[in-house]
Amino acid sequence: MKTIICTAANQPFASLALDLIRSIRDKPDSVGIDIGLLDTGLTEAVANQFRREVEHVVKPGWDVDFAKLKRTDNRRPNEKWLCDSQGLQAMTARPSLPRHFPGYDLYIWIDADCWLQEWKVIDLLSQGARDGALCITAELDRAYIQFYDQGKISDWVNSIYEKFFGADVAQRLRNFPVLNSGVFALRGDSPLWARWHQAMEEGLSQFYDFYAEQFGLNRVVYLEDFPRNILPATCNWLANRARIMFDAETNTFVEPNLPYQPLGIIHLSGESKNKEHRIGVLGGPGALSTNLRYSPTRRDKA
Repeated sequence: MKTIICTAANQPFASLALDLIRSIRDKPDSVGIDIGLLDTGLTEAVANQFRREVEHVVKPGWDVDFAKLKRTDNRRPNEKWLCDSQGLQAMTARPSLPRHFPGYDLYIWIDADCWLQEWKVIDLLSQGARDGALCITAELDRAYIQFYDQGKISDWVNSIYEKFFGADVAQRLRNFPVLNSGVFALRGDSPLWARWHQAMEEGLSQFYDFYAEQFGLNRVVYLEDFPRNILPATCNWLANRARIMFDAETNTFVEPNLPYQPLGIIHLSGESKNKEHRIGVLGGPGALSTNLRYSPTRRDKA
């Protein structure tokens, strides 16, 4: 299948996106797979830098016409809100990847604040979406903080669904694990793209928030029972949800519990992007102080 890996970046996310792209290109298996970037606010100099790294750089514009949303209160987002809503343009473009990057059989999306440590995640994403299913990871793992406070997370999920889609949908989906749209794969001919976009617009017609895209996807997948293959959390590890360990023998980041599987994609979610982390080291005493950014020459010692 002709495959493209897609991401997006504005100026604050440019260095992260370059990390992601280089973490893909340093894998021999990436030969023959195109990369597409949605330019959601880069300077021309930085955009040109990306053009030397990837096959496509596209300015998506806005995939939602906010002026035409049927809001009962007739409110419209002002330009300041649109500009200040970090990543909103990229998120509203995600359900339209086949339009922005036409001609591919399979689309793999990876958020700019992720980086690829193990190529097998790409293989799993491709395999899981090949027959038409959505291949994605849920925000759920035995190491994640919220795993031990299901009541609190269910209340939060309920509140988000209710803002976008009403109390009935919220009550039905409050206990379903949230599928994280930061990493997924889907065939270009899937009917899910159109339904996802429609659900996102329905959510935004009720409440302005970037979660409309992710929760719109969850609503369609769950309530319409769309085929899905849900990968383990190691395929999209949310770094602000659980600690990470370092395997000094293999020079890789791993999950914090046995069997210490390597993390395939490290998602620098929340405040984990640039800060120093104190992490345990397998096979040795002490701990390691390091950021979690991509580094092809990482040689840290405990």
